[in-house]
This record gives sequence, C-alpha cells and structure tokens, in this order.
Amino acid sequence: MQDPMRKILVFKYFFLVILAMLVVACGGGGAGAGSTGGGSTSTSSSGVAGPQITAIATGTYILSWNAVPDPAVNSYRVYFATGPFSSGKILGQLDTAATSLEFLPGSHGIAAGATLYMAVSALGANGLESPVSNQLSIVVQ
Repeated sequence: MQDPMRKILVFKYFFLVILAMLVVACGGGGAGAGSTGGGSTSTSSSGVAGPQITAIATGTYILSWNAVPDPAVNSYRVYFATGPFSSGKILGQLDTAATSLEFLPGSHGIAAGATLYMAVSALGANGLESPVSNQLSIVVQ
C-alpha cells in the first residue's frame, strides 16, 4: 500500500504542472482589458490602445493614444499613409513619456481633401514591435 501523503504530493505536483501549462498556453495570464493576448512578435500582451486624431487648427492634427503600462515598452512608433495600410511611412519614434504627436499633413505632401490614415505601435527594449493600433482616418482640411 502506498503512503497517503505521497499520493497527495503527487496530486499537487500534477495539478501545478497542468496549471503552469494552462498559463503558458493562454499567454501568461495577467492580460487586462483591451489586451490582444501574447503574440510572438509583440512587445507586450497588449498593443497601443485608444488612438484618436484631433484637429487643432486647419491642417494641423494631434494623434494621441493611451500609454502601454508594460515596463518592457521603451518607445512608440507613429505611422501615416494616404490609404489603408498594414505598415505606412514612419512619421516618428517617441519615448514612452509621449502619448501624442502633432502632425501637419501639408508638410508631408498630403493635400487638403485627401484621407489621412494613422496608427501607433509599441517598441520593446528587445527590438520587437507590437502590431499597429487600430487605424484612424480623417479627411485633411
């Protein structure tokens, strides 16, 4: 007959192994609201969320976004294009203290009446880039 304590110990070990496998399979747990899960090329479990474009004057816009709370993120990359894109032209790369960028489309050859598309991604110290945020579009005034 086996010792009952040994059976309990084996069960606890088995339970912990199964729990660890589940945590790894779902992306490590800890992903909060709005997260995209743990992608293999992502810098964090959540990409950049909440982007918006605000017109502050004729032909001048501010793109803003929510900061990514992941300490592995060390900068943001801002993209723009004149059509829907999977990767547009890089407008700039900003450190994590920035959560907005002023943009003058005319200085990039984008005329009034054109549709401007913008998005943001997060970059990690490891060199990986998150997927771009939701693309935003606005007709340039």
